[in-house]
Amino acid sequence: MFAITWKETQKNALAIGSFIVLSIGLVLVFNNVLPGIFGEEKAMLDTNYGLLMGIWINMLVFSGLMSGEKEEDQNRGYEFYKTIPVSDRQIVLGKFLTVLLNTVFGVAVFMVLMGIFPYDMETLLRPQAYVLVSAGVSLVLVGLLYPLCFRWGYTRVMSVVILVYIGAMMLPQMLHLLLLIMDQEDLVDDIFRALTVPASLVFLAVSLVIYVLLAWRAVRLKQKVTLAG
Repeated sequence: MFAITWKETQKNALAIGSFIVLSIGLVLVFNNVLPGIFGEEKAMLDTNYGLLMGIWINMLVFSGLMSGEKEEDQNRGYEFYKTIPVSDRQIVLGKFLTVLLNTVFGVAVFMVLMGIFPYDMETLLRPQAYVLVSAGVSLVLVGLLYPLCFRWGYTRVMSVVILVYIGAMMLPQMLHLLLLIMDQEDLVDDIFRALTVPASLVFLAVSLVIYVLLAWRAVRLKQKVTLAG
């Protein structure tokens, strides 16, 4: 299982490196460049910083699925696995573990950066809360998409994966914009106030439990696909 995880991590090295560079660049821009432009609007900047970091986390989580499964299809990786002593359970859990480790790494990088560059306590949307929720949502979505790749192959379901990926990135921002257009700013404020760090930690914990259950479900599906093939 850990050999599969290491293999998947190597495939995802570019996304991991990009995430680190983008995260450092983003926090430097929001703390050193934009304050000189927007003056005292630090709370507004921190809210938008949290939204963008949620997108970066989403990118990192989904990249574990997208880069790995694309290469498996191109190189007939699952056919190769049948020739070596590795079980379907090890393959599936190794892949799920890779995505989970990517998520933990991404959240850890974000928290370190937030420790170095603290946010404005007056901001309604805590950046940490939004990033934790984004991580939880992305994990569950990836857990739902992996079985589709195992059953039909990444190439056949690529459009579905990409649409879900874009939706996960853009839906919160689109809903936010829609509510503002509808003059529902008070509702936006209420949602932001409800999204506290403790609430987001509970959400992430529930997401992790769902993710684990989806992993075991994916193991059974992969075993059935192998027997059928």
